[in-house]
Amino acid sequence: MRPPAGTGAETLWVGGRHIGQVCDAIAHHRLLERGWTVHQLLERVDRYRAGMRRDLEPAEQRDPLAWLFWLVSQAVPGDELAPAARSQLEREQARARAAARAAEDAAARERIAAEEPQIDAILAAMRGNRPRRSAPGHGRGPRR
Repeated sequence: MRPPAGTGAETLWVGGRHIGQVCDAIAHHRLLERGWTVHQLLERVDRYRAGMRRDLEPAEQRDPLAWLFWLVSQAVPGDELAPAARSQLEREQARARAAARAAEDAAARERIAAEEPQIDAILAAMRGNRPRRSAPGHGRGPRR
């Protein structure tokens, strides 16, 4: 694409709009931060358009860029992560949960190890206070 004649500026124009406006729209929708690729966005927009009652062509629009980003906002909710980013987040959350469980298990083992002398003393006392068994046939009365 060529810059407007006579400006001498090396700017890029997309559909009659400066590329900076496209970048601003991408930043406004936080598409990069949420991990969306162009392919994924276009796929979502195509699915959304297929479900519309009446589809309009970009050429029919007064502002095709605004229309495209309206479609993006309809097809991709503002807080939805891209599939790859969502998978990565789920893996990180699973790792964090596993690490928390491991830390809890380690803490429980430490508590048990610290209480082991007390547990041993209680068990020894229980064994010492237990009534003795009488020999078979003694103390139970006559057998029938």
